[in-house]
Amino acid sequence: MTTDREFAEKLKNFDREWKDAQPAEEGNYDPVPPGNYDCIVVDAKLTESMSGNIGLNVQFEVLSGELEGRYIYHTFWVTTKNIPYVKRDMGILGYSPNSA
Repeated sequence: MTTDREFAEKLKNFDREWKDAQPAEEGNYDPVPPGNYDCIVVDAKLTESMSGNIGLNVQFEVLSGELEGRYIYHTFWVTTKNIPYVKRDMGILGYSPNSA
């Protein structure tokens, strides 16, 4: 665990880096308009919320059309309450697990 002193030192270093850094070039971060997109999953990682819920962070890349090359990020939170929504969304994405 990081001590308060170590944390403060990291913040001081960050301040120096902040002052010297140039802003990144402007990009298009507007929400992707509703619609159907041909995408591929380029990354997926399990995550855990601060409250202990399990999630799956997924990164998609749009393969064609006006938004080709754009990335879409979505987290599927797997909780008892969310299971119906996760199943619906995964079905929309074409995932259909084998029945046990």
